[in-house]
Amino acid sequence: QWSMGILKEELANNYTKLSNGLLPEISENTISFVDYAPTILSVLDLEIPGYMEGVPFLGNQKGEPRKYIYAFRDRMDPAYETKRAVRDHRFKYIRNYRPDLPYIGFIPYRDRMLMMKEILVKMEEGTLGPDQWQFTAKHKPLEELYDTQNDPHEIHNLAADPAYLDKLNELRDAHLDFNHKYGDLCRMDERELIKVLWPPDGEQPTTDDPVMKWSDGVLMITCATEGASIAYRAANSSRWQLYVSPVETEKATYECQAIRLGFKPSDIVEQTFN
Repeated sequence: QWSMGILKEELANNYTKLSNGLLPEISENTISFVDYAPTILSVLDLEIPGYMEGVPFLGNQKGEPRKYIYAFRDRMDPAYETKRAVRDHRFKYIRNYRPDLPYIGFIPYRDRMLMMKEILVKMEEGTLGPDQWQFTAKHKPLEELYDTQNDPHEIHNLAADPAYLDKLNELRDAHLDFNHKYGDLCRMDERELIKVLWPPDGEQPTTDDPVMKWSDGVLMITCATEGASIAYRAANSSRWQLYVSPVETEKATYECQAIRLGFKPSDIVEQTFN
């Protein structure tokens, strides 16, 4: 097992190895986001926990390159969506489980961005070109296939092109195999899903209050909620800091709060050490 404190120290100790060109700046492997955490541990010669699903692509624990990577898009704020994708080194397959929806849904915070405002104006004016069809489409095709080597912006859908039928079938099967192996929560009604995520009654849990201890010039903070992050500050400071390991500091009044994604935050705990 490892902690953020150990990881931070190992990153500092190995900075010269990382910066002196001993590791490649660009990997030609097909890499998934979940591969980054175990890759960092592999580079630092730290044990990779068994629960990590990623495949290290650098370091002593480097694994076999992936044949496929998988991507997912679901509801974002009020905009419903269910998209699944499979990508090999060159081609990307997309399965739209909600082809009745447009590509661009209503997302309030995004629609207030200056760039998005300009796009929305051009959509209303009808001044977008044919390569911007995904902005104006009212519906989506059931399947999409893109040659990312020749079409990196994924504009020309090849799913209906007979010349690419074998590749379409290959990536479609890869998607279905993955779905069969791991399941897909998108098939569950959200009212039922929330009971699975927040059992037993679907009520959002609250992160446990953190506990502070001070001993021999060191402030230690713990939280009983697994996976929680802890922020702390001196009571006279406006700046919160992320707690990653015991902190050498003076006796004073400190505040801390614990937060876990999906949970309600804990109360702000204040404690004075004299």
